[in-house]
Amino acid sequence: MQHPRFFNYIVLLLFSVTATFSQVNYKFHKLGVESGLSQNVVTSMVEDKQGFLWFGTMSGLNKYDGYTFKSFHFNPRDTNSLAESWVTNLCCSKDGNIWVATRQGGLNRLDPGLNKITRFLHDHNRKNSISENIVTCVIQSANGKIWAGTTDGLNVFDGAKDDFTRFYKNEKDSNSLAENAITSLFEDANGNIWIGSNKNCITEYNPKQNKFTRHYYTESATLLIPNIIKSITAFTPETLMIGTNRGLRFFDLASGKFINALQNYNHADTVLRFDVSTICKGKDGKFWCGIRFSNYAFIFSCIDPATKSVGYIAPSLNNPESVSYETMNASLADRSGVIWIGFNGKGINYFNPVAPKFFHLTKNANYLNHLSSEYIYAIYEDTDGSVWIGTSDRGVNHYFPSSQKMEYFDKGIMENNWCSDIKPDVPGKLWMAFKTNQIDGGVILFDTKKGSYQTIDEIAGKENLLSSFTVRVLLNEKNVLWIGTADGGLDRFDKKTKSMTVYRHDKKNKNSISGDEVSDIFRDRQGNLWIGTRSGLNLMDEKNQSFTNYIYNPRDTTCISSNYVLGILQDKKNNLWISTSHGINLMNIAKGTFRLYSTDNGLPDNFVYGMLEDESGNFWISTNNGLSEFNPLKNSFRNFAVSDGLQSKEFNTHAWHKGKSGKMYFGGIGGLNIFHPDSIHDNTYIPPVVITSLSIFGKEQHLDSGIFAKKTITLKYSENFISFDFASLDYLYPEKNEFSCQLEGFDKDWIQLGHRHTISYSNLDPGEYTLHVKATNDDGLWNEVGTRLKIIIPPPFYKTNLFYFLCVLVVGSIVFLTYKSRVKNLLKTKKLLEEQVNERTSEIEKQKEEISASYKNISEISEIGRLITSSLNLESILNTVYEGVNRLMDGKFFGIAIYDEKNSTIEYQLFINSGKRLDNFVIPLDKEGSLAAWCVRNKKELITNNKKEIDEYVPAAPLLLSGDDDTESIIMLPLLIGKKCIGVITVQSFQQNAFTNFHLETIRSIASYAAIAIDNAQLVENLEEIVTDRTKEVVLQKEQVEKAFINTRILNHIGQQVTSTLDFEEIFLKLYESVNKLMDAQCFGIRIYYPERNAVEYSFEFENGIRNEAFDVAMTEDNNYTVWCIKHNKEIFINDNENEYFKYVEKILVPWGNMPASLIFCPLRAGNRVIGVITVQSFSKNVYTDYHLDILQTLASYTSIAWDNAQLYNKMENKVKERTS
Repeated sequence: MQHPRFFNYIVLLLFSVTATFSQVNYKFHKLGVESGLSQNVVTSMVEDKQGFLWFGTMSGLNKYDGYTFKSFHFNPRDTNSLAESWVTNLCCSKDGNIWVATRQGGLNRLDPGLNKITRFLHDHNRKNSISENIVTCVIQSANGKIWAGTTDGLNVFDGAKDDFTRFYKNEKDSNSLAENAITSLFEDANGNIWIGSNKNCITEYNPKQNKFTRHYYTESATLLIPNIIKSITAFTPETLMIGTNRGLRFFDLASGKFINALQNYNHADTVLRFDVSTICKGKDGKFWCGIRFSNYAFIFSCIDPATKSVGYIAPSLNNPESVSYETMNASLADRSGVIWIGFNGKGINYFNPVAPKFFHLTKNANYLNHLSSEYIYAIYEDTDGSVWIGTSDRGVNHYFPSSQKMEYFDKGIMENNWCSDIKPDVPGKLWMAFKTNQIDGGVILFDTKKGSYQTIDEIAGKENLLSSFTVRVLLNEKNVLWIGTADGGLDRFDKKTKSMTVYRHDKKNKNSISGDEVSDIFRDRQGNLWIGTRSGLNLMDEKNQSFTNYIYNPRDTTCISSNYVLGILQDKKNNLWISTSHGINLMNIAKGTFRLYSTDNGLPDNFVYGMLEDESGNFWISTNNGLSEFNPLKNSFRNFAVSDGLQSKEFNTHAWHKGKSGKMYFGGIGGLNIFHPDSIHDNTYIPPVVITSLSIFGKEQHLDSGIFAKKTITLKYSENFISFDFASLDYLYPEKNEFSCQLEGFDKDWIQLGHRHTISYSNLDPGEYTLHVKATNDDGLWNEVGTRLKIIIPPPFYKTNLFYFLCVLVVGSIVFLTYKSRVKNLLKTKKLLEEQVNERTSEIEKQKEEISASYKNISEISEIGRLITSSLNLESILNTVYEGVNRLMDGKFFGIAIYDEKNSTIEYQLFINSGKRLDNFVIPLDKEGSLAAWCVRNKKELITNNKKEIDEYVPAAPLLLSGDDDTESIIMLPLLIGKKCIGVITVQSFQQNAFTNFHLETIRSIASYAAIAIDNAQLVENLEEIVTDRTKEVVLQKEQVEKAFINTRILNHIGQQVTSTLDFEEIFLKLYESVNKLMDAQCFGIRIYYPERNAVEYSFEFENGIRNEAFDVAMTEDNNYTVWCIKHNKEIFINDNENEYFKYVEKILVPWGNMPASLIFCPLRAGNRVIGVITVQSFSKNVYTDYHLDILQTLASYTSIAWDNAQLYNKMENKVKERTS
């Protein structure tokens, strides 16, 4: 249980310290596991050379770029991982390496550029290893050495040898280390190392003298003796600041004594008494300390040496933007000045210690003096600098900026009524307008000294009542008070006569006021009285009691842009500016015309409440989307958001005021903003720009080194869909950082990305490119240098000049060699044929002489033989043989078949049936019962004059070769060249005994001629086929090169068409039209996966040119190819569906139509998600190749992008419709 006095002290302190910074509205941003941090106990933090932030936790090391975290953990199966996930301390060395101290895993060195981790573990057998695996702290000294404190000794690392020198406590040597258990390390300006421990002592090590000096706290010290030293830093060059569990301590280097360096500081007691868990020095020289009173009380403290004061920031459980309520383990000031805090269970806080651009006064119960309401509608700065503030529901507040005191007036008419305007009267009195239903309300004259008031009815008398008790705006002049009401028009109160004149809209009088709802009243320097209403702008002719109306006319581009006039301002140049519900209007009074400034010109929102002009001639404009500064000379707007300190995005009517000093006041639904335009300064920090990741076809690439560290990358020519992520390392409001990029060699101009920090490129031709990225900080200041990455895409071999040269060389050589070879072979063949012909002719002549007496027609056979052997064309030979046979015998049924040894078939290339030539037909050599196959296999003659004799040759042979009737007489002879059979020749007849020995010998003679001629023809034909095939190969290679080039251009054109439209129906039709140019796509479809329905919708389908109706397929249909493709996130490639389906599914399902034979399915991917499938299908087999698969994969990438873009556009369009409705 807490001691009552101690508890009361804490309570009083928390109330008092909040006032210390009440002038500054610090906004604490939060990061935790929900943001991607690996764990919420943050033990340490450091900023590296590139500007990335690193956070150590109890479960991993985290790298942060302002957008995402990348974590590093222990992996027992990966030696290139941390040796332990519990990180205790971090240090970034001069070479850019991150040194990671761990709870049980020794010291680890991470090279961010190479993604390489080196472990340094304690080894009992190596004296030069680190002394202990529990490493508590690590620093780098000015000479580049790494110092590591452990629970068992101090270590210094020698990078050249990769070993450690150890230092231990020696009980017998007072010049040794004071304690082996080390809690913190620090190097002073002299190069000495200071070592903190938990035993009331800080030890100084002098490396030059190799000497330890112990500095103990003594009982005579004016302050309590601390136990544990948690952090050490330099308060001044001569003084150390030491954070302990019992407050801050200061050590004077010159005297070697502990001192109280905060003796003359205001509010220093707390930081000197309570647990200081972390210290960091800000960019502005201030020191920030995390303080823990107990397990239940924490504050953040700021020590400002410039003002010799100590301030405190306390957590607020009611304010999500206050500092977190937990122990602070670590803190850091980054290069831009942002302060980061690591908590013991609440992740990370970060904030800008520089006050926001706009001071924000609001309703906040944590402050003693605050507004009574957040809704502000009236503001007036009094002559003493105090501010009167009218609210919508809690009366009037009186604020004193110098003392931050607040007074509240909420009695009578002020209670729960809407104060809509405040105007000064004589000194000490104010006119106040109210929207009220009270009969005696509307306007009061308030006595600021007495705090009392009179109503307008009491002043004017009951006979001079207001036209309405709902009063919006006042204009106080010497003898007249002008009163604008919400529904009763314009009232004129004469202070002398106490009379009231009412001006109301009269439909029958065009010179009456344009409307009864008055929103502003303004007297310009020329004496003109202007009245703004919800029904237009009015110029009053006071002499004639008439009004000139300026009304919106949609057919007139020079008229006022809206009838709802909210504010009127005359600038120093006497120009009149009108604030409306649709932009700002600059009025040409002489012509009665208006020039419009709207969101098209850079205004953040068209609903403009009011305008104020500063001393530089710039205008400050309140809107429904923040505050804007307009520079009329540059014609430019500079817009501010809540992150700049605005009370809200939304401001209020008539809630604007300019004080005597130029200070400006703007009220809204979240309180009041107070600022002087001269005090608004931009963030001047120019952040580093880094490329953080590379993705190819939507998959992040894990390179051998970090992409941010690379100057050049080389990609494959097929890796032509690439994406880059980048970051501007300005962390306070990363969502406000803007980017532009140019891929030099591809983009003609810079691409303005706005707040988007990624870019994608597709279909990059082979070549060299340079990606140049520039970025801003959160105030739009550009890093013009940015970062550059050279990208090399080498061409495929078939697109190189060497390939083209080799093609020409090879083609020329083949043609030349083929020509020479053909001529040579033809001459050789001709000579051989001549020799064979001469030889055979001699044999025939000899035979002729021998049998001339027996056969009268031998000369005719010789002539036939000469004709047969004189040709090298197979068709000519076949026809000549048939004509010769037909001349010598009955050749109605005649055939010649050629044996194809390669395919083991016999092809009848000539068969005459009853005088008619039949089509060629093929008989397998092993066909049982085939006469021709038997003849070729056995190389024997088959001769019969009676079909019954055929069984002697071929049992159960089908005799039919000629028609419906079987032939009776058959001569079938093998065509022999030596022992080689090249075919058969046959003559047949329906008559028995149709052939004699004469016919047999004649056929034998002709068969000899035919065999020689066919063999010669085949030889020549083979030679010609070789030449033709080689020529075709060259031509085909050329056509493939040309086709690949043409298809690449077609794909590029398709990609541009598809990604340039947001109508997915149009996208689908373009894809269908284009894909048929690239491949056989008898069936084509795009199927979208809807996880919420657990189904795939077949919405976009064509089969044979006909569009199919849409239907759903459940994701439980495991035998559906589309379902398989989505679940496995893999392609399906089939060229024979009946024989290949089992690779993917158990059985074939056809949702509609006929079953395709060839098909390809590719998943549509958006990042890591599968959003659908694209497919092409054909009813023919073996239609598709890997080339077609590559094309469809590219189309899938385009389709995924187009679908995501279309969905995003539809969502945005729906949101616009919802808001406009």
